Amino acid sequence: IGRKIPGKKHRDIKDKQRFKYLAELELCTNTTSRNVDEQVMPKSLERIIKLKEAMKINELHQYFNTHNFLKKAFEKKNGIQIERDSNTSEIQDLTKYKHKDAVKTLKIKHNNINRKKILESSATLSKTEKRRLKICAKKEKKLGKSFDEFERLQDKIVFDEVVYESPRLEIKSNKINEVRKPKNLLNSLLEGSKESFFYFQSEVIDLKRKTYLKQKKEN
Repeated sequence: IGRKIPGKKHRDIKDKQRFKYLAELELCTNTTSRNVDEQVMPKSLERIIKLKEAMKINELHQYFNTHNFLKKAFEKKNGIQIERDSNTSEIQDLTKYKHKDAVKTLKIKHNNINRKKILESSATLSKTEKRRLKICAKKEKKLGKSFDEFERLQDKIVFDEVVYESPRLEIKSNKINEVRKPKNLLNSLLEGSKESFFYFQSEVIDLKRKTYLKQKKEN
């Protein structure tokens, strides 16, 4: 086995673009807004003012003839087609609405009995068709989520400074955790016993020292 050649140590920032980026950041931090006296009007207030002006000029769009729309919705829901008289608006005839797919299936059945197999195979979707349906459903969901009513009323406040990262805590987390940690009952009892033990030990040492000094004087 050959000798392992050590790699070069990168001590300084060699990238010029990185150095330029950091220099620009130093100028951007803690800068004031461009115009201190300027106060941007919120969009909600702008919308109220526009509505008031529209009321004065009578430019509000009012939608009439909603009866026809409700009638169509009722017919579609119940699968019925209603025929009314144009003058008296009385119901003349009621006909059941037939779906196109149902009509197609009936035609195939009457034309040829062997076509039943083709119909059954078409009813069961293949893997590729199922995937396509799933992708379409996901896209519809995403489009529904992306549309938000708050976007119309959202205010865009522009400042001179640019945020590149979230703020950092200068205090260490270990100190905070030590303060927050609840003290254990056994630890508190042990601390008291330790103090009493050390106090008793110091008294014993003092007595021994006194006896030793007395003996020395007598001799």
